[in-house]
Amino acid sequence: MSRLRVGVVGLGAIAQIQHLPNLEQLRDLYEVAHVCDLSPRLVETIGERNGVAARTTDWRELCADVSLDAVILLNSGSHGPQARAALESGLHVFAEKPLCFTVREADELEALAQSSDCVLQVGYVKSHEAVMARARAEVERLGDLRFVRHAVFHPSEVQQQEHVNVLRFDDADPEALRKAAEENAALVREAIGDVAPGLQWLYGELGLGSIVHYLAVFRSLFGRLPESIIAAYAWPFDPESPPVGWGPDDQLPTLSVFASFGAECRLDLTWAWLQRYPEYREQIEVFSPEGGVRLQLPPPYLHHRTAALTVERLGADGEHESVGASGGFDAAFLRELRDFHAAVTGASPVVSTAADARDDVRFCQELVARVAESTASDVKRVP
Repeated sequence: MSRLRVGVVGLGAIAQIQHLPNLEQLRDLYEVAHVCDLSPRLVETIGERNGVAARTTDWRELCADVSLDAVILLNSGSHGPQARAALESGLHVFAEKPLCFTVREADELEALAQSSDCVLQVGYVKSHEAVMARARAEVERLGDLRFVRHAVFHPSEVQQQEHVNVLRFDDADPEALRKAAEENAALVREAIGDVAPGLQWLYGELGLGSIVHYLAVFRSLFGRLPESIIAAYAWPFDPESPPVGWGPDDQLPTLSVFASFGAECRLDLTWAWLQRYPEYREQIEVFSPEGGVRLQLPPPYLHHRTAALTVERLGADGEHESVGASGGFDAAFLRELRDFHAAVTGASPVVSTAADARDDVRFCQELVARVAESTASDVKRVP
């Protein structure tokens, strides 16, 4: 299996901008043999463009295709049902985040992957940055950590994708769209209860759709997530009126999370919705009494952009030193596909697992609870 035959479920923006071009670039490792999307015209267009004969609008048909070695799940929402079907067919699975919406699903998928002897890798691309291993070593060298600051400036999806021509067709079966939305909504309710619509959006869209990326960074740098969330705030935020999109005219809340990394270290995570900001910006800084580590992470929709690492400390002569490193042109999206291939062929262990996804689900459940508490407090203070 030096070259894996893969099926791709979901042919939207991240598939067209990153995964399909990268699979073509890695054609010595992968052959795209089956494609699927709810849009019939998109399936036909992508199938013709990429020379893929097997095409379907039903993910169940693709996940039952035992001529494949693996499936790559890029559809929106939870990937739990698709991952389960593929594993039951004996296929390896690469699933973009979020893997699933509930702890129950994560436990079931982890057990199923083990019993079927299949690889299940979650697509937390930031964990695959070329400088991440060195960044973790530098963080460990700091030792006595005191403060972690993670800031994300998030423009609209339109702003981030304006440099590419993403194909979109409004021809998906309305009944299939309705059923998928209902299934995702049911999983959100299972995870956090029948709470206000805004809190459901916060969990399913912002938490599992975006914040989990930053949790993967924490896991890569520290080997763990924060122990607990001390407080979390969203503003402007009305629990009864969830946002309806991610466009330049949509108003999403900014999210600020204050959490504990042990008795003496605190985390300040801010996700700021700046819909017309010139470019996506993300930076994590780690501080100790001995120095600091700064990691600048790249925008998700640009090719050949990699993370940059800066280490600050006092030199032997007592002078300030600032040492930098970058990942060159070895982009993380390419590296994560190479790492998936290596895991399937037994060359290296899986980078991000269902157990990691379970931890992220629990964090996002706690996040929603803390935001609900702060929102209720704000309401009580209004005269």
